[in-house]
Amino acid sequence: MEDDAETHDVAWPVDDLRGKQIRCPDGLIGQAVDVLVDPVTERPSHLVWREAVVVTKEVSIPISYIERVENDRIILGVECEAVERLPRFWTADPAVGVEVSEVKGY
Repeated sequence: MEDDAETHDVAWPVDDLRGKQIRCPDGLIGQAVDVLVDPVTERPSHLVWREAVVVTKEVSIPISYIERVENDRIILGVECEAVERLPRFWTADPAVGVEVSEVKGY
C-alpha cells in the first residue's frame, strides 16, 4: 500500500501532462487538454479531458487517478467506468461563437 501513496504523491510538471493521451487499463479515454493547478500547493490537482459535441463537455480527472506517465501517455490506475462517473461541466466552444459572429456581421 505504501507504493500507491508514493505514486499518487508524485508532482508531475504541468507541461509533462498537457496534451498526452489518457488511458485506463481497459481502454483509451482521450487527451489531457489542460491541467488544473492547486493555487496553494502550486501542484497539479486534476487533468481536464474534453469531449466535443454541440457544446464542449469537460471532465476533471483527479491527479490521484494517475498510475504513471510514460512518453506520450498518462496511464490511470482506474477503469474507464470510474472516469465516466465523474461529474461533467459544460462550456461553449469559443471557436463556434467567433465563426457565428463573423458570419452575422456582429
